[in-house]
Amino acid sequence: MESKYEDFVPATAEERRASMCCARSAYHAIRSQQSQESYEEAIANKAADGINQPPGSLLLISVVSDKVTYSRNTYLITGVTLPIQGKMITAVIDASVVTDHTGAGLAKQQMDGLKEFVKEEDLKTRLVGGSYDGAFHHDNVPRHLNSTVHQDMHEKRTTLEKEKVEAEIMEQRLKLEEQRLNDMNETEINELEQKKHQNAQQLRNITSALDTANGKLDAVEKWTTFTWDPAHLVELGDKDMKKREEGKFPKSVEKIVTEVQKGVRCGKSYMELSIEMQNENKEPRAINAFSDTRFAYEGRILNNFNHNLPGLYNHLNKTRNPLADRINNTEFVSKLTITQDVYEKKAADLESGNTDDFPSYHKAKLEILAKNEYQGKPLLAAQHTAHPTRHVSSEQSEEPPTFDQTATKVEKEGAKFVKAMAECIEQRYSKNKPPVFDELKEVFSRETIMHRPDGYIPPQLKSHAELAKAAGYLREDVTQEELNEQYIYFIDRMTNEAPQHDKENGWYHSVLHDEEVKNHAADVAHLAAAAIARTSSEAVVEGMGSVAKKPKENRGMLNHETFKQELSIHWNGPPTGTQCNKLLANALDNHFKGKEWHFFRRSDRQDKLKSFHVSKTVDKFNKTDGRLKW
Repeated sequence: MESKYEDFVPATAEERRASMCCARSAYHAIRSQQSQESYEEAIANKAADGINQPPGSLLLISVVSDKVTYSRNTYLITGVTLPIQGKMITAVIDASVVTDHTGAGLAKQQMDGLKEFVKEEDLKTRLVGGSYDGAFHHDNVPRHLNSTVHQDMHEKRTTLEKEKVEAEIMEQRLKLEEQRLNDMNETEINELEQKKHQNAQQLRNITSALDTANGKLDAVEKWTTFTWDPAHLVELGDKDMKKREEGKFPKSVEKIVTEVQKGVRCGKSYMELSIEMQNENKEPRAINAFSDTRFAYEGRILNNFNHNLPGLYNHLNKTRNPLADRINNTEFVSKLTITQDVYEKKAADLESGNTDDFPSYHKAKLEILAKNEYQGKPLLAAQHTAHPTRHVSSEQSEEPPTFDQTATKVEKEGAKFVKAMAECIEQRYSKNKPPVFDELKEVFSRETIMHRPDGYIPPQLKSHAELAKAAGYLREDVTQEELNEQYIYFIDRMTNEAPQHDKENGWYHSVLHDEEVKNHAADVAHLAAAAIARTSSEAVVEGMGSVAKKPKENRGMLNHETFKQELSIHWNGPPTGTQCNKLLANALDNHFKGKEWHFFRRSDRQDKLKSFHVSKTVDKFNKTDGRLKW
């Protein structure tokens, strides 16, 4: 069976040759800081080398987008994640100045960029989802974008709704006319009955068509998944946890850390801290305040504070600062290291009492219980409590807790904190997870597939296929029996390929790139391609924003169009790191058609030629890592 789907198309020899010529021109344009016009001119001059050969058509894309501000202008950077020769690649397609910050305005701006990359009519079946941060979701950008892509369907529904209202109004008018039935003659009565019959038939037809249109739009909204970035969901879960009782655990640490750091961030105090750290044979790490927006940033702050702790204590103790006692006790050190492990994402379960999965806390606990000190400094079991009077009876006095008692108490509180953190993050994930993801997990998840008996067909395959058909993504004439047969073949191939791949993406790409799979399981492979094209990572756009700084470095002010072109070349162009030698070698091999090639240079004696294959420039680039593998 010949497949109509073109999800993962292997490049032909002509396309590979054209791609190499294009890469050579892009590489030269990037390194010599040429303009987009020069780059395009170089490509136009190489049409004879097959540059005009288009790559295989690609059906699936996911959109990612974010706003960045440079030179007092806010840009909307739009990228698409799509399969290219068996790999998922995220490419920049647009970077334009934001003129309308509303949800509808941002959606329209994204649509303008997408239309330059994909034909507008193809977006209805090629766009399977996207990922945004919270600001875009709060502005309803996904809903506006979906409405724009499927504008004809929304207009049709609006028209049907108006027609239905008109038919219902006519129905009410005809009922009013029935009240004066006694004043009508026979002809008028027959005309009234005919009008009622025609209007009732029209209302039924309109209602049926409207139900079909609503069902189609509902299917499209369920099929097209716009997700929150996981990093943002973790941050939101963290904020939810801190509103609960268990949130007092990390907030108590944050409060002390912030108070201590405020006093030593600059000036004389910082210089004194540096001297104290040098006495400890350490260098002070960055003294920063807490971030309210970045989960991972807080872990780095706690790590730096833990590193600086001996010097901080010496400095505070010399200046007789009461904060010294607050950081020099087992309770604070235990809370600090537990919180550090959690925010550095190294922690697991603490409720069982096993601290091995908490590396910072486990190390600190062993040192404290063995030596009653931490990082070589004597430590108190607990912070001293000031009594309201000097005369305290023996009955009222309490024995101070031991180091072991304090550690046990902190572990119990920490276990509640870790559990609450996990619950809040899971709630955020569950609340913002599209329903179709549950079906995809049962149908295409590697973990699920590998633990099933041979020949098993999950019931979710039928509902998922029906949703894809309703959304116009899967051909309607494929039967469930055909899908079941294709699924068994597809899973057999996936299982056989599993030992050869460590990562799930490589596993899928290998199978979907196979011509036999396309011939024997085209429809199921098409559904699987849509599954892996659904991106949940908006963070890649943050990387695009960072790359956007490079064209502006040492270049002065760039106009908006030049900025967009430069960003496109810097992000989408070939990497210029360790792959430079491979890029140049393949380009020259293509040029010389497999013949031997080498460069020459004069030796010091000037009478002999010395050959070499790699230039000094390549040697220099070879010492740096490329952004992507080429």
